[in-house]
Amino acid sequence: MRRSIILSLALLSFSLCTNAQSPNTDPIDKTLNDCLNDPKNKDIQMQTGCMAKAFIAWEVKIQDLRDSIKLIAEPEDLLLINSNHKEWQEYYETENRLISTELSKDISDSSKIKYFKYMILFARRRAADLEELIERRK
Repeated sequence: MRRSIILSLALLSFSLCTNAQSPNTDPIDKTLNDCLNDPKNKDIQMQTGCMAKAFIAWEVKIQDLRDSIKLIAEPEDLLLINSNHKEWQEYYETENRLISTELSKDISDSSKIKYFKYMILFARRRAADLEELIERRK
């Protein structure tokens, strides 16, 4: 029950983040919203494909941001930055296992969409943290 509440809160947070139309909407989210709202993608399998592409795009963005940080960070800061990222990666993988375990009880296509929503939420947050770090370094 507790896990269901936590997953529901995470999903609500994701919905609030993706439904809020702001001028600073990330291009990944815009592409995802366009894909999900495309009449050709009303099928749940097509929507799952949209979510999977967005998830991959967020992971690529995180790696690109990390590469940018390596170019501007002082050498002595890189150890701390890399350590921080390793801790985040462990947290991310733990959450991935938790969500996968919880959703594995439901093998429907809608559970796949929920999975990608949660993972995009985590990836989006990490990208925002890395972007903030880059801004502070400028």
